[in-house]
Amino acid sequence: MYGNTDYTCVTTPTTNVTLSPLEACTLYHVNVYSVSSFGALSPELKMDTNTDEAAPGAPENLRITNQTANWVALAWDDPLDRANCVDAWKITYGETNSPPPTLRQLQQKGLKKEKDIVRVGGVGGVGGLVRDDPIITSDNFATISPLRACTNMTFWVSGVSPSGITGSTRITQTTMEETEPTPVSSVEAVPLNQNSLLVVWTPGSDEECVTEYHVCVTDIVDLDQACVDTDTIEQTFNGLEACVNYDVTVTPISPSGVFGDPAFDIANTGDLPTSEPTNLRVTEVTSHTAIIKYGPPEMNPRCVTEFNTQLLEQGKSTMYMTSLTTHLEEMVSGLGSCSLYEYRIRAVTASGFVSGWASVNFTTAEDTPSSPRSLSHLTLTSDSVQLRWFVPETNPWCADVYRINWTSTVGDNGTRDITVPNHPPEVVENIDGLTGCTDYTFSVSAVTTLGTEGPPATHNTTTTC
Repeated sequence: MYGNTDYTCVTTPTTNVTLSPLEACTLYHVNVYSVSSFGALSPELKMDTNTDEAAPGAPENLRITNQTANWVALAWDDPLDRANCVDAWKITYGETNSPPPTLRQLQQKGLKKEKDIVRVGGVGGVGGLVRDDPIITSDNFATISPLRACTNMTFWVSGVSPSGITGSTRITQTTMEETEPTPVSSVEAVPLNQNSLLVVWTPGSDEECVTEYHVCVTDIVDLDQACVDTDTIEQTFNGLEACVNYDVTVTPISPSGVFGDPAFDIANTGDLPTSEPTNLRVTEVTSHTAIIKYGPPEMNPRCVTEFNTQLLEQGKSTMYMTSLTTHLEEMVSGLGSCSLYEYRIRAVTASGFVSGWASVNFTTAEDTPSSPRSLSHLTLTSDSVQLRWFVPETNPWCADVYRINWTSTVGDNGTRDITVPNHPPEVVENIDGLTGCTDYTFSVSAVTTLGTEGPPATHNTTTTC
């Protein structure tokens, strides 16, 4: 064998001989001698010959010498059988546990020649998304890239003879290193009803290292949270509260549990009717203001976007409408003193649902009334006068009693307190037992329930003779 010191000798009585076993794809140097009966050798006849090609044997010790998330370094040794037939090495690779391409599929891609077709059959169930463009190299090593992170890969290495005959195949497998999982490209949260949300997301266009998704809905006010891990691309959340803004996140998770970047959306569960406000009360009252507090409704309180209030004053047809409010406390000002009011409030939702009214009554505190208006007399006699006046302009409802005082030039003086029910706007009172032909001065003032007396109004007149 050329290039090798191994040699073999054969003796034959004929002029032909078959030499075996020989190694395929090998150049042999042949020397032929004639041998006499005495054992003497003639001059040699020299010739060279090549054995025919044959499929190389499978490479030995196929191994992965290094790898990252996106490349693998392979190395192997020459085959034990027909190593001289190896003119190059063919490397085919693909994702593990997927069906290999069929011969027809490869031919449809333009691989017409038998030697160009990647044969992966008979691998004992190991398939893959096999590339139909195998790598050809003359070295006993190769670096394969680019590959997908977190992917199970299978590699097939075969020797190829000079005429393109593919030899036996050796297989090795590995799992690519991890990278941070690819974020989803979009997420959308859709209300199904007032208590449910459907979350749907789209994986990244070139998703890597994602085994499942961590999906959460969070109440952005109370921060209550519900989370689910799933390997699907949608998730329904039930039992949520109506009328609540929920922050929705979808976070990819790698095989080792590493979380990637989340994607976000916000959705609001549907609107529902509500009930009237609770615990309505007046906490502080002055003569002209009142502080009113209340609690949220018991039914669907998160659906309330504002409160509508009314203020009614007893004895008047006027209804005061206050502005809409979102607070749970209100100060009402500009009230009349000593007045009875009814405060009414109802809850309003975003879509226009309106609750029933809750109401509370309260009376403002006292304030000093001004002097009665337009004090005069209607009739005069020798011993009487009929006085008339109108209620004070300021704090008229605090006039619980009217105090009448009179004096005269003859010392005929007097005082009288009168109570006028229901606070009529005009008051008439007769003063009897006076002296005829006498000058009198009359004064009338309003007195509150607590005894505070306001300024008087005065009127001068003379009884008849």
